[in-house]
Amino acid sequence: QDGTPGHPFDTIAKGVSDAEPDYFIYVLDGLYEEAVVLDKEGLSIIGQSLDGAVVEPPEGDTALRVTANNVSIERLTTQGGLVGIHWQGLPAGIIEGGALTNVTINDLSDSEIGSGNLTVGLWLQYVAGVTVDDVVVDQLTGGKGYSTHFYYDGACGPGSEAQGIRVDTCQEVEITNSIVSGVTAGSGGNTTENSSGGLGGAAAGIVLVNT
Repeated sequence: QDGTPGHPFDTIAKGVSDAEPDYFIYVLDGLYEEAVVLDKEGLSIIGQSLDGAVVEPPEGDTALRVTANNVSIERLTTQGGLVGIHWQGLPAGIIEGGALTNVTINDLSDSEIGSGNLTVGLWLQYVAGVTVDDVVVDQLTGGKGYSTHFYYDGACGPGSEAQGIRVDTCQEVEITNSIVSGVTAGSGGNTTENSSGGLGGAAAGIVLVNT
């Protein structure tokens, strides 16, 4: 495979690795079982069809992680994993520009009991000037708490949080025509002979942090 229409790469990650900044990467319909890091400036990832081009990461991972400026993602679906799409800048390295258009993010969950991890559909973190349009986030479930654990002095642990969209320390982010549904907090640990059940986690459609 050389990435041409007649000999496409088997994975999106291979296409990203082979690409130069500002390249267009066209994703043919199919199930791509991988976690992809988009780390080259100006990349455009465009799926053949919304329901046909599907990225499914391993359990506990992120389907698409953006770490470069002016990346665009259009017309595809992510399913499974802990985080659907994460625009992940840093306090000393804010990501500037980018667009997410006509994308579905669904069926996320935290399968690790007592992890305390966030389950997030779309996470924008330390970014500026990113636009989000026509995005559907559906069916997220936080992780279950421990039934008993030393950290909680033998009590049952709380469930983990689930958030449809998290906007964390961002500037000039625009979200339009988008839907969040089916967000469920993780349940607390089960009642045992020696302790009462843990508290359930929190669930939210959209969370704004320092924004």
